Amino acid sequence: MPLRTRAFATPRTVGATGSTTRSRQVAGAIAVLGAALSLTAAAARAQTPPQPMSRTLAAHPRVKEATALLDKWLDAQRAYQRIP
Repeated sequence: MPLRTRAFATPRTVGATGSTTRSRQVAGAIAVLGAALSLTAAAARAQTPPQPMSRTLAAHPRVKEATALLDKWLDAQRAYQRIP
């Protein structure tokens, strides 16, 4: 008497190995999607040249504002403490 699978709502029977046609199709689809995703990611990395972190970080607007604020604060501290 064949066993019934509970992985899917359809009343498919399971063979001796426990694999069905549907599960093979799902596994194949997942493998194809994984391969496509890795190829897409590799192509995206190849198209954009890596930039040094210092350039990208220094160009960020919030970092520019923070460094300007720090510079003004240091100038005020030097003036207050009369440090040349």
